[in-house]
Amino acid sequence: MRYNRQGAVHYARRFAHVANPWFRPFPNDCTNFVSQCLWAGGWEMVGPPSVWNYNNDGAWWYSQISDEDIFSGPNRAADGIKDVAKQAYKLAGGFVGATVDPHDRYRASFTWAGADNFKTFLERSGRAERAPVSDLRPGDIIQAAHQGGFIHHSMFVVERMTGPGGVNLVYLQHSGYGGPQGTYRDLIERVRKNQEELVCWRVKG
Repeated sequence: MRYNRQGAVHYARRFAHVANPWFRPFPNDCTNFVSQCLWAGGWEMVGPPSVWNYNNDGAWWYSQISDEDIFSGPNRAADGIKDVAKQAYKLAGGFVGATVDPHDRYRASFTWAGADNFKTFLERSGRAERAPVSDLRPGDIIQAAHQGGFIHHSMFVVERMTGPGGVNLVYLQHSGYGGPQGTYRDLIERVRKNQEELVCWRVKG
């Protein structure tokens, strides 16, 4: 799998300020945005995409739910509930025709949109490796962690600058840290003030 950094950065710049309407927005949308950028850069999804395989940290996917997914799955204890759901589905005239937002037909693995789960996927998949900030370049990832190491925010690097003060990076993001664009030096000040830490990832490929 070859990673197209230029394509990923182009996507990030296009959809940092105005979200891609094809993707369902999440209340905390930062990692959803980063996953989209990586997907645009050529990362293949890891599945299978199913409502029954959403909490596997070895998976990474975003998909439309099929009717089969809605009414099937490995948990036999849920069969009775699914029978009721089928009847409601028929009475409503079908999932899309029911009073459900079309976005609700789309789902993602926890690793697609959850910052800490995404970190675990990066570690397990080997698609990225931890690196010092001096090694990062456009197309790489920065994450913020609470004390104790729990990752709560993801950002996507789109520009690298060097000067007398050393390396500085421009990143784009959704949901948090003062707007859709920021710099690494400003970010450092924020995380120090909040007693947090940063984790930097160099994407392979």
